[in-house]
Amino acid sequence: MQPIQSRRTEGDASEAGLIKFVEPILGLENYRKKYPTFRYKVGEDKEVEALIPFSSEIKFNMFVRDMKHNELNPKNSNEGLWLIMKGAPERILNRCTKILVNGEAKPFDETARKEVNEANDQLGRLGERVLAFARYELEPEIYTKNPSYKFDVKGWKTWKDVQERDPSIHGWFPMYNLTLIGLVSLNDPPRVGVDLAVEKCRHAGIKVIMVTGD
Repeated sequence: MQPIQSRRTEGDASEAGLIKFVEPILGLENYRKKYPTFRYKVGEDKEVEALIPFSSEIKFNMFVRDMKHNELNPKNSNEGLWLIMKGAPERILNRCTKILVNGEAKPFDETARKEVNEANDQLGRLGERVLAFARYELEPEIYTKNPSYKFDVKGWKTWKDVQERDPSIHGWFPMYNLTLIGLVSLNDPPRVGVDLAVEKCRHAGIKVIMVTGD
């Protein structure tokens, strides 16, 4: 069997790049089993995954991961649920108030923001595709597993600007005051043959315009 870096992939190029990077380090299948996406039941039969899928409109996605799925009554956040968000830096960085440095959450102050923004700009100038990752360790006494907290992943846009917990909003969860984990840069070269196609268009007098996902 070919190593994962050499295999042909289908789907989003960024996701494929992340998988090829992480798989040899962690082993994704086992890691996903260890920290599964949190699910809760609606009614007797329907089960909902606590996630927001990526779209070009919002430019991020979000998962709630169970950090110890065989512990239904966690005593601390390491046994409870964590919210993980990844996406375009301009959509993630402004949601963060802390930054992870050597495993410790520290204030995401002006100095740290400047360093992160400079790194993001530098990688962008190299033509890299940059993603930001952030997390929130959810309070186990609020975001319970038993009974299951029902995260409002369907109607979140109606309260998306509410930055502090409002008990009157059913299913609210934090999307601000996150901890920045870091940036990931992916090489995103043009497809084979693009340079030749662009050159032919120019010789034919056709103006070429690039439209990106941004």
